[in-house]
Amino acid sequence: IEVKEEVMRGTPVFKGTRIPVESVAEMLAQGATVEEILEGYPALTREKVEIAPFYVKAFPRRGRPAARPW
Repeated sequence: IEVKEEVMRGTPVFKGTRIPVESVAEMLAQGATVEEILEGYPALTREKVEIAPFYVKAFPRRGRPAARPW
């Protein structure tokens, strides 16, 4: 997992992708299976998908929500 200001405005993403860790964790929380997520995001591995909820719990988002341009 990496955080770079030039990639998704510093949102934690899976290394080498633009897939937010928080989005994958949220999909799992809403009932999506690992297989469904892997089908939609072939750049991820089973291990990466399974670790997402743990990362989100260990490093909760701080501060105000990001301002959206729309």
